[in-house]
Amino acid sequence: MLIDYAATAKGAFPRIYIASGNTPLRDAADGKVIHVPHTSLLNADRTPKPAKEIWVLLEKAGIPRYAEIVFVGDDTGEAAANYFIFKLMGYPDVKVRAS
Repeated sequence: MLIDYAATAKGAFPRIYIASGNTPLRDAADGKVIHVPHTSLLNADRTPKPAKEIWVLLEKAGIPRYAEIVFVGDDTGEAAANYFIFKLMGYPDVKVRAS
């Protein structure tokens, strides 16, 4: 799901913004911000890392299993890459905020 303004798509769980680019997001007025570059979830050949490695990275970053996750990035492609991986990992409520 692509959203243009995060407040228009509010869920039942706490909102967490995930900065998917190389630079961390500085400001998120209505949620917690966690920096997880999309490249940290990919192998050198740009395929997703094995699930067991991704789970370790997400746990270390402090991303709860049940949360409303909004991906942002320097460009929408970076956020979309994380969106795809989180959907593969079974996260139920993920969105991409248009940049």
